[in-house]
Amino acid sequence: MKLAEKRRRVALRLLALVGVIILAAALLPASVLAEQSCVSKYSVQSGDTLARIARSNGYTTQELASANSLSLPYSVQPGDELCLPNSSKATATPEGAKASKSNKIPKFSAFMTAKNLVATAAEFPEKQSYQVKLRGSSTKLGALRGNKGDTLHLTVDLSKVEFSGRSYSVCFKNMSTNQSYCVPVSVVSTK
Repeated sequence: MKLAEKRRRVALRLLALVGVIILAAALLPASVLAEQSCVSKYSVQSGDTLARIARSNGYTTQELASANSLSLPYSVQPGDELCLPNSSKATATPEGAKASKSNKIPKFSAFMTAKNLVATAAEFPEKQSYQVKLRGSSTKLGALRGNKGDTLHLTVDLSKVEFSGRSYSVCFKNMSTNQSYCVPVSVVSTK
């Protein structure tokens, strides 16, 4: 009987420990969880709305609200710092279309250093060509043409790029289908 009692007590302690862990995870603020998946931060400016910020960075309003633990009505104030999340949806959904399993596209990403903007298309699923430009700008950055399995980088000197605003997205336009895939630009410190 003593062995059975010990096993029961150990099982109850383990169950209590699991319960504490679950409770702690549930009480952890969503903003702490969101911080871990931010690709960059955006400082809200006068006149900004969450919808405009989301649209200009390749997200839906709901994705950006969720990443920042915002609930309806979505309200942002100048000076607020928003997390621009690391979202695979932002890289896999063409502008103005829904993603489907037949959309075979490379993995897109972009980052900026003090001197350069680097746009990357990784793991081309097949031979494809993309025109690359800065969203919200007429500036064409160049083109990436790849074969199956290729990973290509386009590096652009920032002094040759026209900027407007404080957050940026790079769009990759498929030259065959005319579908555009936009991703937020991560800012990388070079200190």
